[in-house]
Amino acid sequence: MLRNFRSCFVVGLVGLAACQGSVVERGEVNGGNDERSGGGRSETREPKLSAGSDQKGGNSSNGGLGGGGALAPVGPSAGLKETPAGRGLFDCPAVEAPVYEDGSAKGVSVSAAFGRYCTGCHGGAGEGQGLYPALPGKLDEAAYVQAVRQGRDNKAMPAFGIDILDEATLRADYAALKTLASNGRKPTQSTASAQTWTETQVNDAYKRGMVAWRKPDSQGAACASCHSPDAIDLAVIAYPDAAVMRRGALHIPADDVLAIRDLIHAQRRRFGIKNPCSADWRPFQPGGEVLPGNTPQEQDASLGASLASGGLLLMTEAIGDAEAAKKAFRQFAQLDLRRTPIGIALPHWTRDPFNGSAHQTFDDWIGAVDFTPNLGALISASDAYLASASDETYFALERAALGSLGNANAGQFHDWFNNASRGKRRSILLGSHYFRMALLKQNSWYELPLVPYPKESFRYSPFALMGGMTQEFGCSPSGGSFAGGRCEDLMNRIAVSERPKFGGPTEAQMSPRFDSFTHTWWTMANLFDQGMLRSEDNAIDGGMFYWAGRFPQGEVHMPLFYAHAFAVRWLYQSDHAGKPSYPVVSALSRQPLLLDGSAITDRTFPGLVGKPSSEDSAAFEWSVIFRSNLLRSILLMQKELLDGGATVVRPEGLLSLYETALPNAGWYSGGLVELWNKPEFEARHPRLAGKKQLLATGLNSLMTEVIAKIKKAPVGNSSN
Repeated sequence: MLRNFRSCFVVGLVGLAACQGSVVERGEVNGGNDERSGGGRSETREPKLSAGSDQKGGNSSNGGLGGGGALAPVGPSAGLKETPAGRGLFDCPAVEAPVYEDGSAKGVSVSAAFGRYCTGCHGGAGEGQGLYPALPGKLDEAAYVQAVRQGRDNKAMPAFGIDILDEATLRADYAALKTLASNGRKPTQSTASAQTWTETQVNDAYKRGMVAWRKPDSQGAACASCHSPDAIDLAVIAYPDAAVMRRGALHIPADDVLAIRDLIHAQRRRFGIKNPCSADWRPFQPGGEVLPGNTPQEQDASLGASLASGGLLLMTEAIGDAEAAKKAFRQFAQLDLRRTPIGIALPHWTRDPFNGSAHQTFDDWIGAVDFTPNLGALISASDAYLASASDETYFALERAALGSLGNANAGQFHDWFNNASRGKRRSILLGSHYFRMALLKQNSWYELPLVPYPKESFRYSPFALMGGMTQEFGCSPSGGSFAGGRCEDLMNRIAVSERPKFGGPTEAQMSPRFDSFTHTWWTMANLFDQGMLRSEDNAIDGGMFYWAGRFPQGEVHMPLFYAHAFAVRWLYQSDHAGKPSYPVVSALSRQPLLLDGSAITDRTFPGLVGKPSSEDSAAFEWSVIFRSNLLRSILLMQKELLDGGATVVRPEGLLSLYETALPNAGWYSGGLVELWNKPEFEARHPRLAGKKQLLATGLNSLMTEVIAKIKKAPVGNSSN
């Protein structure tokens, strides 16, 4: 699982985003003067099949994405190395493309209607799959007919009337299925293959599918209302045809479902996707997989070991002086979290209870909250975007789809669904955009500067919006809680079939679901905008603060995310202060961030104040080394600035941290020293052996010295 982490980590520190063999030049922590600031800026055209050509696109030779047919590479690819076998888009686990299922059972006398409406769930010969039973099972003919006509109470199977399946055909199907069952039936697959389609067939499938993709259902929503503009998301991920047909049958007519199945296969041909990402993949999961660990402490321990094996100085060295501190902090700031494996599992793209109880939530990208836009405006903007995909046309698509988006007031149920649907929609559009740009060899997700889009009026990330929406969630029977709403009001706005995803109807039942949602989406926000400079101000100041109180992996992951966001800002300021483009955003002071009490306490505070859950924690040693080195580095750099006569901004914030918050935590102010003084402490914790002076005793002395210097330093303001 950690197979190439060290090479990924080390190369990332010298300015290249290199991991698992995919190497591209990476954007710097951008001050607004980099023309490549958003990644993939040049306009790119949708791929076109070359008739009769045997040229392969992408990375077909090694089992990664690409090479699914006669597709010439599109877009710049110079400098890209091939993805290792078995790895695909964003280092996902790559699998064989799903077989083309034509919805029929060959060689048996089931009806065409059965093939069209039933095989997606029950198989071409009624053999069943997953949660969907073999047919007819133990049902006699009467019970079978009743089940088909009435459907299932849980709506997993709709009712089918005589307009779809007449009585004689229904009973004939029952007899055929009984025969198949007694003959030891096997699932049948079509001899047809989308890989053998001609250019004309691919284009025809694409055109027919796009019509179905954009056709509204009885509720006014089309597939394009919630997914990508052209099903690229379903082409990138290896959802089998049976799953597509099963899910689609709940929304649209069977003919349209089959057209969308063909659209997905056509897109794999058009973009050369030979080996899509596994359906179990979590999009943008750093390293493609989640670090091991059954508990938060074990996950923290895995991260600590990974960071140490990657050579992170803050996890491997005892920081002795200011120069060592600056070197370690700069290395830390240059760490690209998008390529650093973590133990936090990001959401899947779209799953449902068919895939297990874990998906009876609303965490996944395409979840329980619907979004029904003005389809006319959406389609018009989608056409322009698909004709020439770029960051600029993406922003136009987003504006057309959503219009202006204000602040989300967390917990206010009257606005929650509107904001949740729009936040999810923006996330899906942006995620799909990165899928497309990677397939077009723009690789824009990894090329993104750590502070993305400095030139755009892109003030907030949708991921931070989603993470901030459910912070400090609360409800009560009287509506008198922080959220100002009643639990019943929320539940009454949710479809009955979707209510289990929210846990309710009490606050105690709902809160864990909302905490889970907050955790995964704030994590995604930090991967996207690693300095947290392109997020709503209230999301930075309030959202991240409340996130800390609900952060399960608090011993290594939490200090990593919180201190890293500050380190990125520090590097951003160090490299760009004094230039015409600085500050690009108002959140940055013109004074050194290390001496800005607000900058330290608002965004680094949770990562410093927390402590290991216990000496017995699997992550104890890693937490001690990491937190102590973080605090020691900050103190050493502050001391150097103060010795040089630097001005302090909002000193009360720094003094509150050092004189109140840290002592109250009982950690740096003596708790660690007391533990260290216990017999055989270093024998039990060999990674800490010989480091007492730097990580414990000397740390307290250094903090006392810096406190005295802060009190004597001149006081300035952030606009100086």
